[in-house]
Amino acid sequence: MHPIEGPPTGGRPLPRQFSRRAYLTQAAGTGLLAGGLGVLLDRRGTNTMTAVPHQIVSARDLSKSTPVYNVCDYGADATGANESAAAIQTALNAAAAAGGGLVLVPAGIYNISQILQIGSGVTLQGDGMGATTIRAADGFSPAQVGALKGLTILVVAGSAGGSNVVISGLTFDGNQANISRFPDWANEVDSHCLDLRNVDNLQISAIEIVNAIRYSMFIVQCTHSYVSFCRIISGQEPLASGRTQQDGIHLSGCRWCVVADNNIDTGTTPGVGDDAICLQALTSGAPLTDITVTGNVLRSGARGITLVPYLDSIENITITGNDIYETQDDGILFNVTRSGPTCSNITIMGNTLADIAASGNGHGVNLQSITTPGYQDVVISGNTFHGFANTTGFGIYAGMGGGLLIEGNNFDGFRGSRVINIGDRGIPVTGFQILGNTLDASAAAQGAVGVMVVDSQDGVISGNMINGNASMSSNGVQLLGMTAAVTGVVVNANRIANWGTGFVESNAGKQPDNNSVTSNLLYQCTLPVFTSGPHDLIANNSGAVSLTAQTVASGMTIITAGLVLARVNGTGTIKNLALQAGTYGGQIVTIVNESAVTLTFSAARTSHVADGILDIIPALTARAFIWDGTGLWYRMD
Repeated sequence: MHPIEGPPTGGRPLPRQFSRRAYLTQAAGTGLLAGGLGVLLDRRGTNTMTAVPHQIVSARDLSKSTPVYNVCDYGADATGANESAAAIQTALNAAAAAGGGLVLVPAGIYNISQILQIGSGVTLQGDGMGATTIRAADGFSPAQVGALKGLTILVVAGSAGGSNVVISGLTFDGNQANISRFPDWANEVDSHCLDLRNVDNLQISAIEIVNAIRYSMFIVQCTHSYVSFCRIISGQEPLASGRTQQDGIHLSGCRWCVVADNNIDTGTTPGVGDDAICLQALTSGAPLTDITVTGNVLRSGARGITLVPYLDSIENITITGNDIYETQDDGILFNVTRSGPTCSNITIMGNTLADIAASGNGHGVNLQSITTPGYQDVVISGNTFHGFANTTGFGIYAGMGGGLLIEGNNFDGFRGSRVINIGDRGIPVTGFQILGNTLDASAAAQGAVGVMVVDSQDGVISGNMINGNASMSSNGVQLLGMTAAVTGVVVNANRIANWGTGFVESNAGKQPDNNSVTSNLLYQCTLPVFTSGPHDLIANNSGAVSLTAQTVASGMTIITAGLVLARVNGTGTIKNLALQAGTYGGQIVTIVNESAVTLTFSAARTSHVADGILDIIPALTARAFIWDGTGLWYRMD
């Protein structure tokens, strides 16, 4: 059972999950506050940064080394009956003026009618999520802060930035259902519950955000930041205002950040709740780099995690150990829709994606790139894909890009149309590896494909277990040429079972060629191998046996395409037979005559058999033939 089971009721504070004392003990013990963001992981999970330039004092010693500013001492009302914004802001200002301090918000509900601003060196600490709530007052209509254009509960120094800011142990309630009017300066699309910009060493831990108007947490161009143990609930139901894009955590232009162990639920209503986590490079000159997203539990009204290299690049991202479930669209999306900025050095490793694309749209992992190369050097490794709600979707879709490794993933109970799809019409992938994956498509739709490669070149498909649904129209591995030939693909040492065709090359405009299909086990496939590229290498594939014997009569052609062993039977006199032409020089096929009568061929040039009518196959006998590559089969014994 997932930790989040549904939306809160009537805006009521959720049950307490962290007490202040428990949180401070945990934070101090794990070093979340004392050690900054701790470590970042590289593409293989290796520690790439063990410390941060700026340290924040341990929470255990905070009250000893830092003055405490209790907001109630400044007139804040914990009952929620009176306005508390001025009192809380006075405490925040006093701590900032002193060069830093702990602003303590005891248990209670604090209504505010103005945007709060937190400065450098300040820790804003509550008594635990669900115990201390800062809530936008009904009809929240504050004065503008700096250049910001939204109705936000908390900002950092009017977006001017700062350093060493800590926020923990609080619930923030955006109260969106009771906010219908915006001041003339305000813009609804910029109304994020927490809007934190240009901060170095930002720590957000054990907070809860509910009922945000737009993004629950908007973190812009911050460095050395850590967001952990937070809970976010948004996008739970359609609103009369038509508000949409209610992201959970949205990072833009940040560097050296960790998003860890958070629980985010943006609902199940498509178009209202948006991405649980969005990583974006919104501004030119502000790339998003060196980010780790790990250990989060994510449900989404749109996508679990989205990467958007809008006006700059996204680089060095690790997405590991997350539980992504019941998304309405993609589980993980690379949203590349324009030329220029790309995603590079991205690792997606050890995640669980369950019941993805519930709305009937989207894919498990979608490397979307429509008209331009959108990614380079991406590893998708060790993930588990369980179930799939979109019967026309793909487990992994790779648009235009290169340097792609798909390794050691498990697809269990896949119900879509293609488990792994590489490329598309006019959208090639160059340099890809699909290694050691387990693909179970036994529950997939009719016509499903295990691995589809379209208009792409130079790839390896090796060591995979590819299990199908046995429908006649399904293909285990398919190379499809549409606007470009599929070339340089090696299909080696795979176990391909229960497909209509185990391996097939398809010409939908361009003929696949110069590919290698070797040493595969093709089991329980109606047609094990069907190739048509004149320069393909097809060798040493076992189990390429026709499942049922072909019934032949005089004048017929014995089918050999894709087979190493062709079974035939018949009754009566059977003569003037032909062998189907081979597909490459050196192809070997054994004809097994399971009938009680002798099979006789036509003349050489008609039958494709070198000695023609002189070559017979007696009853209950097998003969092996080899194709010379120029038009004739030669008997081998």
